[in-house]
Amino acid sequence: VAFGLRYIGIDADGCPPPSPRVKYHRWVPLNEHPLVAASARSTISASPPALCVWRRAVRGHDLTGSAAPLATFAAREVALHACAALGNDCFAIRRGSHGLWTLRRGVLRWSDEPTSSLVRKEKCARLRSRTVWNVTGGNSCANSVRSAPHCEASWEECQRQCDSLPWCSGFACPEESAACSSGCSCRLCVEVHRARRGVRDGDGEVVLRKVVLQEAQTDEWLDWHSFNRDIRVKSEVVLRALDELGCGLLRS
Repeated sequence: VAFGLRYIGIDADGCPPPSPRVKYHRWVPLNEHPLVAASARSTISASPPALCVWRRAVRGHDLTGSAAPLATFAAREVALHACAALGNDCFAIRRGSHGLWTLRRGVLRWSDEPTSSLVRKEKCARLRSRTVWNVTGGNSCANSVRSAPHCEASWEECQRQCDSLPWCSGFACPEESAACSSGCSCRLCVEVHRARRGVRDGDGEVVLRKVVLQEAQTDEWLDWHSFNRDIRVKSEVVLRALDELGCGLLRS
């Protein structure tokens, strides 16, 4: 009995199987992720596939095992990214007396080198890079000598080419062109310059600027309604269970 209610357990057969649990995540910009907001004074490494928060370095400590026995790193930032990429197989990075960083895992223990430095991973979240395209009117496209204007069947094909080239920052593909009888004239931009003063959006050619966003995944939450169902029980089963209580509930 709780809160004035009496709970009665009823055995039932032939119930439908529960629905699978549905878990949701949300991708947010890197600077809006809770890990970044709550860890202003901590070391943060952000390189796909992981965003990680690291504890402050401590001296004279080590972990019992190695995450990558043959890997050494001269730069701390490179070691942080390498450890983050290994996920749960790497717990920390360590700098020994030789000055190089190594990847560590296992249980915390005292180090054989009192001057060694250990930086342990605190928490990580998945990180991804996503490309979005901003439409800008009136801007100018600086062409690359490596890619002269050429005809393409559609602007989508021109967009795919720009997306595959690291140096491409945007593209323009006007359909009305004397050089192309069909499709559009694809121009890949090394730089996209802002419109001159007095030029309004919509004047001149339309340039799609490539913007690469870093997004981190929030913690998962469970959709309880996805597997909670109304389970129907035959009325005679309920009546029989109530009758077995012997409390006169069925007698009017």
